[in-house]
Amino acid sequence: MATYPSALKTFTPIPVAGTALVTDHRLVHQEAVDELAAVQAELGTDPSDTYATVKARLDATTGATYPVVTASASGTYAVPLAPAVVLTMTGATTLTLPAPTQGATILLKVTGAYALTWPASVASPPAYTAGARYAVTTDDGGVTWDAVKVSA
Repeated sequence: MATYPSALKTFTPIPVAGTALVTDHRLVHQEAVDELAAVQAELGTDPSDTYATVKARLDATTGATYPVVTASASGTYAVPLAPAVVLTMTGATTLTLPAPTQGATILLKVTGAYALTWPASVASPPAYTAGARYAVTTDDGGVTWDAVKVSA
């Protein structure tokens, strides 16, 4: 059974020529085959995509820019699952937050001199300040969210 990707495998050393085989020789090879299959399953086909290597693809995501969702709303606004959202309130607004399949963090900037209501899923809603940026994050698929004001 493969240990990758949940852990790195410590392989059984192959005995030096001329020494007694103290492990099942077939098992030594099977461990390597199992781990190779686990790596293939984790990376899938063509993990480098259009890049020269997988490392180059991962390096390209460092410092990458992402699209910013810009919206105007009053009433109820469903915050999209996006890295950054700029919301201009045109009236009192109640937010709803998405239900990601895993964890997520959204940078949310809200403007407008109206009342902002956070959803009940936000553990400790921060006070609203027009033009402030909030980091909203979940680690349980959106059941609970934490929101903090990161700038005024």
